[in-house]
Order: sequence, then C-alpha cells, then structure tokens
Amino acid sequence: MIPVADYYRTTQAKRRRSPGKKLYDREIRRVVRRNLDRLEHDTQTTATVTREQLVNLLELDSVASYRTAGDHALQKLVHDGVLAAPRRLFDGGPKVFDRADTLKALRAYAGRERGDTVCAAVDDTAGREVSGRERSDDATMARQPARPGLDTVRGQRLPVQDIRSGGIHETMEGEAMRRTHKRRRQVIDPRIRAEVIAKWGDRCWLRLPGCTGAGEEDDHIVPWSHRGVDSVANIRRACKHCNAMRQDRVLSGYGATIHCVIGPPTADLIGYATDYMRYDSVMVAHSEFARVLSCDDDELAGKKAVRLAAALAWDAAYRQLARTQTPLDVWLIRTLPRSRSHPDMLAEWIAFDYDIHVVDPGAEQVFDTVDNAADEQIARQWYAMGVTQATVRARLAQRHAQLVQLGLRNETTAHDDSLEW
Repeated sequence: MIPVADYYRTTQAKRRRSPGKKLYDREIRRVVRRNLDRLEHDTQTTATVTREQLVNLLELDSVASYRTAGDHALQKLVHDGVLAAPRRLFDGGPKVFDRADTLKALRAYAGRERGDTVCAAVDDTAGREVSGRERSDDATMARQPARPGLDTVRGQRLPVQDIRSGGIHETMEGEAMRRTHKRRRQVIDPRIRAEVIAKWGDRCWLRLPGCTGAGEEDDHIVPWSHRGVDSVANIRRACKHCNAMRQDRVLSGYGATIHCVIGPPTADLIGYATDYMRYDSVMVAHSEFARVLSCDDDELAGKKAVRLAAALAWDAAYRQLARTQTPLDVWLIRTLPRSRSHPDMLAEWIAFDYDIHVVDPGAEQVFDTVDNAADEQIARQWYAMGVTQATVRARLAQRHAQLVQLGLRNETTAHDDSLEW
C-alpha cells in the first residue's frame, strides 16, 4: 500500500512558522518590565508624559528589529488597550499621557506590583531611600572586577565630579548619589527644595506661553538626561505646564548656542546669517529643505506637499538641536516664528534666551517683489504680527534680567545689538 502524503502542517511546524507576533509581544513586555523604574524616576516632577519620553525612557527602540520604530510598539500598547489614548492639554499642544494612569497600566501589563519599587531602607550618606533591588545590585557590583572611574566596593562613580552647566561649575563632594549599572532618578531632597525656594523663589522660571507662574514642580536647568544633578544651583521651580512643554530643551549656551533669523518672504535671511556664521556652524533653513525635497525644481518647491514636508523636517531638526548637550553653533532660518505644534514660537525662543535677528527690508519692497499668492499671504501674516528688532530686543533684555536674578546669566552675557535694517 502506497502511503498518502500529508500536506497539512503539524502543530510543531505551525509554531516554527509564525513566532513573530508572540516574540514581538514578549519583547515589548520584557523591555517595559526592565525600564519601568527608569520611567517612574525620570518623570517624578511631571504630571504628564509625552510619546517621545515613553519611547526613550522605556527603550522601545530596542524592539525595532521586529518593526520599523519604537513608536510602533507604543502605538501597539495603545491599540491593545494597555494604555489610554493620549490627550491634548490645550488647543494646538502636543498629545500627552497621564503619568499616574500610565504607570499603573504598565505595572499591570508587565506583571509588576507596586511593592517592587517601594523603598525599604535609607542610605545615610545620600539622604535618600534605597530599594532592596538596588542593594542586591550593589552586592553584585562588589563581586565584579574593577572598572575605571567606579568604586569597586559599592559600584559608584568617584564622588568628585565637575558638572558643566553653562556657567554653573560646581563640585560634588562626598557621596552625592549612588550608582549601580544604571542611573536611577530619585525624589529631590526636601531640604534642597526648601533652599531653592528660599534662594531663587517659588515662581516658574521658564515663563513659556501659557505659564501659570506658580512654582509647582522642581525643574533641572541642566536636564537629568544631560547628567544634571540635584543641587541648589541646578534646580529652579516651574509650573506643570511649562515643565511639560519644555521637553528637555536647554537655555542657549547650556548645550547649543542658538541664533534665530526671521523675516518676511523675499528677505535675504540666509545671506544675513552667512555673514555671521562660523565655519562649523549648523544652519537649519526651511527654504533649503524645500529646495532639496523638490530637487531644485522651483515650481515643485512651491507645492503644498513639499512645503509641508519641509516644515516637518525643520521642526524635527529644531527639536533635536534645542535639546542637544553638544556645544554647537546653530542658526535657525525661518519666516514666521510659529507652527502648528508651536503657535507662539517667538515667545519660546525668548524664554530660552536665543539670539534673535529680525531682517525686514520694508513692507513696500516685500510686496513689490513677491511673485505668488502663497508668499503674499505669508507676508501679510508677518506684518500682522508686528515683529520688529526693537520689540524683540526689549523682550530679550527683560528676559535676560530675569535670568540674571535667577543666577543663570551674568550681566555681561547679554546679546550684542544686531545690525539695523
């Protein structure tokens, strides 16, 4: 009898055939479980969490080998009902997640109980609570071979550091913080908070658009992600709105030194910036993005889709450069200082003490040289804003005086006067 071939897949073959989705879910759960403590500590002072913070702090990009990006893993958590959909705090603002609800949902998803992160002992040298897991990590570090820059007994960095914070240079003496294999953010010492309020006040230092003025949270001048420390010199009070809106952006000079050149259409913004740029300066220009995306086709560069793509590319470059800790010299070239995600971008630039230049050849010359309806509409919007170099300089001087009172600027660090046009 001739045996009949069975072409149906066996159960074992099925398991070998499609492991992708299950493995993807397992990897997401593993990454969330591993980085949940980091998310909780790095968002102690905020009531909301952005999509970028969740992707970066949970390291969802490490699952990207199965999908295109870490944001896909976050979207899957929302789609599966693990996380509630993000919401906007105000019209035109970014979508954010509620921190308390997000942490509760992720603990249940990762199979973690709240007691896993509850502190059980007090470290007398650092003045903070230490969990049982950290003590076990310390014991593990004590058995490991010595590494450069680490104490072989407790697995911590040497107690003296030079913290560069753009004009704030200080030395940490004694055991200012303990370190294991991963830096964990802790609640700020109430004594430090009280000293910050006594020395710098209990008002919001950021003064971003929509600021309530109340000092509701502790904010690091040099962000925690940039190795900023919990010290009186590096902490100021901020309202919840400004602290969430800041998103690790730093004052000009505390990372990149940022210059902004704005003006109506047909104004030679790039030519003005070129006269003052250094050989290693970085220029971010909307018109250059549009030119590259259109392959030097002037007709295609004016299309709505190309202009939208150029605007998205400009926003992405600005967002990264405003948060970098690399000492770059950055020149932002833009016509209207506002966008869909930043409706009052000029006020944000002034709050972060950017060097702002207004290049305006005059309304008569601008409207005589515009050659299309889109540029004419932008020119009308520009002159409706009433932005001049004199008004910008006055607002920058007022902001500089505030930063001097907060100990973040010196009297001699004001911006030089710009050329008159």
